[in-house]
Amino acid sequence: MKLTWKGSVLACAAALCMASLAHASPFVNVTIEGYDQTLGQTSANYASSLSGVSSGDTIVYEVIEEISQTVVSNTNHTPSYMLVEPQTSGTDGINTTQFGLSDSSGLITSLTAGTLVNGWNGLTGYSGGTVSGTEVTGIKGAQAGGTYVGATAASQVLTGSFVAGSAASDTFGLLAGSDGGGGFKVDTTAGDGKPVNATAAVESGSDPYYGYTALNLSETQASPVPAPGTFAGFVALLAGMGLVGLIKRGRQLA
Repeated sequence: MKLTWKGSVLACAAALCMASLAHASPFVNVTIEGYDQTLGQTSANYASSLSGVSSGDTIVYEVIEEISQTVVSNTNHTPSYMLVEPQTSGTDGINTTQFGLSDSSGLITSLTAGTLVNGWNGLTGYSGGTVSGTEVTGIKGAQAGGTYVGATAASQVLTGSFVAGSAASDTFGLLAGSDGGGGFKVDTTAGDGKPVNATAAVESGSDPYYGYTALNLSETQASPVPAPGTFAGFVALLAGMGLVGLIKRGRQLA
């Protein structure tokens, strides 16, 4: 199977100026990326779109999070919050996160739960999730108290892997209905280092704080094998026996 991960955990942040600011853009962008270990790729090859992946290839995935680097607003408060850029590294950033992951085709195998990295296992109750078929549920990452990351550069939250299936197209992304969200601090028009708690109710509404970009997979299908009993099938059979060349030479000698 050949897959194209077009990484889109739903990242809606548009590059807008203050005068033309649009609502319903996330404060936190969450992205799933991957690389094909079977093809000899490494972590240097993490990308949101992979091509040339075949069924049975081992795909290593990562989830990264970052505070939006563009000016966006959110309507969950009155007056609505508006990010003030740039954010301050160490003071602003993400402290907790939670979500689930799912494969749209249901054909991947050997899916592993996430391994939390870079301090995302810093508090009691953290979890890389539980695997159920082609889903990972209950992922919860937390930095130590007072630690905030991802303000000015993406932070890798976790890594995992699965074996590619045989779907012509596929998506590995946010598990529908999972309680996405978490806690973070940002510089906004309401004040610097403003703490925000993105609850499940907010994240399931029309203006969530977290935006998810999923990893999309597409396969380059192999040419179909001609059916037996057809002329194309007869030619394919001769080719497999190495007789097509003999027939051509026979015609030339006749």
